[in-house]
Amino acid sequence: MEPAQPTNARPVWIVPAIAAALALLFVVVLAVESRDGGSAAPRASGATTITTAPPADVPPGNRGNPLPIGTSGVLGGWRLSVLSSSRAGDVVTASVQLLWDGQDGVAGGDAKVLQLDAQDSAGRSHPVGGAACAASPITDLATVPPLDAGQTTTVSLCWTVAGLGQSPVGLAAKVASAPDVTVFALAG
Repeated sequence: MEPAQPTNARPVWIVPAIAAALALLFVVVLAVESRDGGSAAPRASGATTITTAPPADVPPGNRGNPLPIGTSGVLGGWRLSVLSSSRAGDVVTASVQLLWDGQDGVAGGDAKVLQLDAQDSAGRSHPVGGAACAASPITDLATVPPLDAGQTTTVSLCWTVAGLGQSPVGLAAKVASAPDVTVFALAG
């Protein structure tokens, strides 16, 4: 007579087969998540994954992506570059190099046509000068003689930007008659 077999007995091969199937499933999930840019970390059941498109590249030279200190930008027949900048409280100063490249066909570049304002993080413009700049050197652009093509000059500028705190500030540069503004980073 044969011994009785328990009713809950499983074939010996079933446990390793289940373990192998689970391991394969885990590898497939990791591969799919890695390909889709997702995280391989385990998720809670019922969790939702939201994938967003990366932000579009913001071209340099605007408030969202100002030109870094030392980088030149072109507007009109001018090439400008913030050489250095500092800030203390409500005072922002900068040394700015102006180069007349003569692209507009005008023999001499007149710095009086430039409008160089500080722009706070809210987009408000602050003209050169102000009460807090009394002790700082300021170059009045009206005193800069016209520049020949290829000629440069360096100007010292100061702005009073009340309530600036730690907010970023930029140099919003434009030629008075043109609507385009190029923004350069200032000390932040």
